[in-house]
Amino acid sequence: MARAGRLIYDGFLVMWDGFWVVWLSNLFWLALLIPVVTIPLAFAGLYACAHGIVRGESMEWQSFFTGIKKYFNASLRWTGANLLVLAVLAFYIWFFTAKRTLLLDLRAPCLVFL
Repeated sequence: MARAGRLIYDGFLVMWDGFWVVWLSNLFWLALLIPVVTIPLAFAGLYACAHGIVRGESMEWQSFFTGIKKYFNASLRWTGANLLVLAVLAFYIWFFTAKRTLLLDLRAPCLVFL
């Protein structure tokens, strides 16, 4: 029973240690989401903080900015891949919507003659 109590106590210590880092990293993340250009950097910093807390590392408020420096290139590559997929999906929506409108426009004069 004492071991279970010790595990719960240790869990609360880890949670309390990570609570302030999570809170601050969410505030930094929100602040970096306001300008659209810094969105990849915001996600890189948030990932670094969450990754460190899950691994049980002691995190400080500077960890967010250290994570931005560490994962800068990876976040830009990931953003580029997401933008490419978004562009392809937008093109498909535009292309197939344009085709459907064209077919309806060609069919409308045919219905008048029937």
